[in-house]
Amino acid sequence: NRRASNCAAWGETGSFPLFIDCITLCIKFFKRTSSLNDQSLVKAALKEQIRLNLTWYNTIQSLITCFDDSTSNIPRNSSSTLNAILLSDSCSPSISKDNLKSIFSNSWLSSLNASRKLSFYSKVKETFEWEKYLDVAKFNSRRSVSQLRCSAHKLGIETGRYTNTPKEVRFCTYCLHNH
Repeated sequence: NRRASNCAAWGETGSFPLFIDCITLCIKFFKRTSSLNDQSLVKAALKEQIRLNLTWYNTIQSLITCFDDSTSNIPRNSSSTLNAILLSDSCSPSISKDNLKSIFSNSWLSSLNASRKLSFYSKVKETFEWEKYLDVAKFNSRRSVSQLRCSAHKLGIETGRYTNTPKEVRFCTYCLHNH
């Protein structure tokens, strides 16, 4: 549903965004190319990236130093190539991935608590994990529960937000008891 929040969709499924896997794969590729034989063409291309101070290597270096705590004690040398080798040897893609997931989970919780649209959702959702109701076989049942939880429905409390109707007067048009 296009009215659904990405924050709610991630929270309901406990799924992390693909960029976490992409970053992890880039770090693994960097580690692999760094460990190749010096005569390898791929290793030569990496050295050229480092020597010319090009974007790909700078980005990988920033990602590793930002998301992998184990790299904080690496002594820096005047040789960029030596720094790259030290960085490659010390980083761990799994640690980086765990740190990225932790950072994302904390960011998700902050976004959830800051969102006015998800005020109800933040009361029913406490942890970043797969919700059991998603295992229900009937699609319409899952969709209905998801729409209510994520405020992606057409009830007055939600549609009133689009017209700037005060929350206190957003009544349900389907009920007779609007109090």
